Amino acid sequence: MSIAKPQTDEYTKCVLVTGAVGFVGSHIAETLLREEHVKVVAYDIFNSETTVSEEKKENAAILKETANMYASYGASVHIVHGDIRDKEKIIETIKKYDVTACVHVGGM
Repeated sequence: MSIAKPQTDEYTKCVLVTGAVGFVGSHIAETLLREEHVKVVAYDIFNSETTVSEEKKENAAILKETANMYASYGASVHIVHGDIRDKEKIIETIKKYDVTACVHVGGM
């Protein structure tokens, strides 16, 4: 017998994924969006150091589409343009979205 999970924000996790529109980060973020009650904050600088900028834009669009497909399960994505070296912006983002976990795959 399985117990149904309540569909409330109280049970929603918010995961900050740094480097979220790069190759590895986008796959992690997309997988998280497919889980029940997970909000993703996709944090990336959108440069072309590790992944071509156009590919990053495509990955961001895929994350938005995935969030829309799983919205009824509590999924959402917020794309934040930011540099992982900007401590104040990271703290501001964590507070703004009530981040409860982080997957750090951003790098240069």
